[in-house]
Amino acid sequence: MKRVHLATAILLLTTIYFLFFHSETQDDVKACVGSTCIFLEKAVTSSEQRTGLMFRERLEGDRGMFFIFEDYAVHSFWMKNTLIPLDIIWLDENYTVIGYVTANPCTSDPCEVYSMSYPSKYVIEANAGFMEENDIGVGDRFRIN
Repeated sequence: MKRVHLATAILLLTTIYFLFFHSETQDDVKACVGSTCIFLEKAVTSSEQRTGLMFRERLEGDRGMFFIFEDYAVHSFWMKNTLIPLDIIWLDENYTVIGYVTANPCTSDPCEVYSMSYPSKYVIEANAGFMEENDIGVGDRFRIN
């Protein structure tokens, strides 16, 4: 009888691990350039987009956020209440990088605002250095799954 309980406990713990700590969730998007991939939480609603990655103390190296906007426009970002440095990556409607910047957490008020001169449809936030470390630049195109 004890073996059955132990096996059940192991199965339960394994399930919890995979649900909460492993791989992407159903709501994640996988974005790749060449063999480099990152799993992105979607930010679709205005509330999700306003909050972004605020108050997160860390972000795994293969994680980020994918902002999906209704309009094709100049989208601005700031780092208020953001605790980790980020690469902010603007994409056109074809997921091509049209610009990016490395932004540090805001330490003074008012916070710096980051934007591109060109309109974008999507924005990715990833750990600072993601673009440089993976040799990704303007003109490179993400594959989104």
